[in-house]
Amino acid sequence: MKKNQIRVTESNELLDAFISNTPFGVAVIDLAGRIKKVNQPALRYLNINLSEEEFDNSNILKLVSDIPELYDVLAVSLKDGKQPFNIESMVVHDYYLTISGQVILDGYIVTIEDITKQKEIEANSIQAILESQENERRRIGREI
Repeated sequence: MKKNQIRVTESNELLDAFISNTPFGVAVIDLAGRIKKVNQPALRYLNINLSEEEFDNSNILKLVSDIPELYDVLAVSLKDGKQPFNIESMVVHDYYLTISGQVILDGYIVTIEDITKQKEIEANSIQAILESQENERRRIGREI
């Protein structure tokens, strides 16, 4: 019995260390929307100015009420329960984010990935293609 308790404690410590040190945002929420664990990248991406410790049992819906798309997806997911969700790309403050929620026993693990650099590269690539096409159009125009 004591060995099982030690294993559970060690597993919880490992999970806490993983969540705290991962480079992408992570939040663990229950089906009532209460935050059980959250890391600094998640707080930064969602522009929430509270420490990890201040979040114990805070309601995620209250904290993201200024982000309508995320609020709506979370509200529906929490109401229906047990439905994973994925927001491929959304702008939140200064970031482009991919936000996913995977179902766990009594809630969700929400991951938040910053894809801002990829979006900037994509925009620059599109701009380069458009400039190239415009240069080619001008060249053809001069030849005619």
